[in-house]
Amino acid sequence: MVPRLFLVLVVFHLGITAYGKQTMKATLKSLHAISDIRYRYATTLVSLKYYNTYNFAVTADLHVNMPRHSFISNFSMEIDGNVTVGEVKQKSEAKRIYDHAIKTGQSAGYVAVEHRFTNVFDISVNVEPQKYIVYNLTYQELLTRENNKYRHVIHLSNGGIIDDFLIEVFIKEPQDIINVSVPEIKDDKARDFLETNGLEYVSVDYVNSKEVYIKYNPNRKQQEEISKENGIVGLFKVAYDVNRANNSNFIYAVDGYFVHFFTADFLKPLRKHIIFILDVSGSMSGTKILQLKEAMENILDQLDPELDKFIIGKFSSDVVWMENNFLPARKEYIKRAKTYIRNISASGGTNIDAALLESIVKHKSTDERVLSTKIKNIIIFLTDGHPTVGVSSTEMIKKNVREANEEISLFTLGFGEDYDHKFLREIAAENGGFTRKIYVDSDSSLQIENLYKEISNILLKDITFVYLDGAVNTSTSTFSNYFKGSELVVSGILRDKTQLTMHLNVNKTDNTGRSADTLKVGINLSGIGDDFTLFDDLPENPELTSIQSLSKITEKTYAYLTLKQLLKEERTHHVKSEILDLALKYNFVTPLTAMVVTKSKIKEKRFDENDNDSSGVRRSKYINTLAIAFET
Repeated sequence: MVPRLFLVLVVFHLGITAYGKQTMKATLKSLHAISDIRYRYATTLVSLKYYNTYNFAVTADLHVNMPRHSFISNFSMEIDGNVTVGEVKQKSEAKRIYDHAIKTGQSAGYVAVEHRFTNVFDISVNVEPQKYIVYNLTYQELLTRENNKYRHVIHLSNGGIIDDFLIEVFIKEPQDIINVSVPEIKDDKARDFLETNGLEYVSVDYVNSKEVYIKYNPNRKQQEEISKENGIVGLFKVAYDVNRANNSNFIYAVDGYFVHFFTADFLKPLRKHIIFILDVSGSMSGTKILQLKEAMENILDQLDPELDKFIIGKFSSDVVWMENNFLPARKEYIKRAKTYIRNISASGGTNIDAALLESIVKHKSTDERVLSTKIKNIIIFLTDGHPTVGVSSTEMIKKNVREANEEISLFTLGFGEDYDHKFLREIAAENGGFTRKIYVDSDSSLQIENLYKEISNILLKDITFVYLDGAVNTSTSTFSNYFKGSELVVSGILRDKTQLTMHLNVNKTDNTGRSADTLKVGINLSGIGDDFTLFDDLPENPELTSIQSLSKITEKTYAYLTLKQLLKEERTHHVKSEILDLALKYNFVTPLTAMVVTKSKIKEKRFDENDNDSSGVRRSKYINTLAIAFET
């Protein structure tokens, strides 16, 4: 069994109390977010400056949401001209350094990873009277392509109107950049990038066909137009694509590392056999079951009568099927399915193990030959809770499904706040799918429909890239599915840094059946080492330019993809060693590493326990302390 890793949350005594509760905080004076996107690889630096306007110490609280697939690569803070930088260490060493710092009277923070939650970075530091503190957090990710767009997101939560608010995004791609959009800022629960309304006061400048500079610098009045009380809260989103000129394969290389981008949007969709297995336990009663019914009726209307067959199952303590066999998506069967959906009700427990295993058996029992043909077998599984009936161990459920499944792709939807996100994410990833969260207080039915749209256009399955000459130590080169409008990415190391072409086999199943294509693809070496050239009147970004040197992009992409794959595998001694080597070399915070931040105590005035400020608020003693938590 893989050992569970827990979030280490360091909580110190906070400086100001009023009847046992802290009431005052440092004021946010500026927020700068700079993103440097080079060849789909994005580095984002979030910099926030706070000022303590009081005559006693208060805390400056930083809360940053990051993309789920990102890694923290750097953190620093500056207080009164003194800069403290975090270091990534093996967890045991980081904990030892942290414990020693605490024992010797230093301030210290410990940034670790906990699997269950989303990626949130929190820090709270005491700031002396009339002093500034600046936080700098850097994280990195490889952008993915969905629905014909690369998506880059910066989460904003200002907590009020601020004087100095700046977002800059620099994009450089090897192909011409097209279809750039910056939609209006909305609630961070919304995932859809299809908004038609653009963001006001944002500028999008094409430096040339392959470089774009985006700037958003709203003044106070412009911020108040979004929210007078809370300022700008939500997602700043940039979407774009590149012109492939009918070229499905693009490979570039620098310093012996290569990256291969593959698309195949010209193909026709595969036929699909789809199982919808729906949680109708007691916790789904009320609004959830109504939204589920609405979503399912709309999804049924989207099924293709020429490509799709389907069956609906519902589960609570037991599993019940609408029909024994798959039904063609013809009008009469769609009508029958809608009647079935309208009549479902919520009651009972949650037997997840039985629901998944019976779904796999349904696929197998229809026709064993289906598993090796051009038909794609899919399970769409929706639940809002934890297993309460039958097998209750999520590790055992994952094991049972792995052993029973062959090539069926499992897509999981978590409804609400109470389900086990870690479990749904892992079991989907282990079975060729992915997971999505459905927010109950948003338009849940639309979210479920969008998830179906995302997975309905499967063009390829069982794809494997075999590099025939000169490529070693590649990242993942086998993929369960290729969705229309997406992209597959493989990175690796070349034996010959100067080679100009690459031979590879692409083994895949498309709508005509299984095939193997042997390709000769040119390797793009030109212009990779050039800096991001901006107009004379556009700002330079020395911080990100040094981080994002193009000569390191391919190497970082290789490390990123390899690390993401290793983190999905069973934690054998060898796998752990590889994770540690990559994480420490590239300064990534992972489940096996942590970032430790230490700061020696500075001389400062200490208040007596009984001191009161002019407002009568009782203040306790304080020291310059900090608390950090990171979740992913």
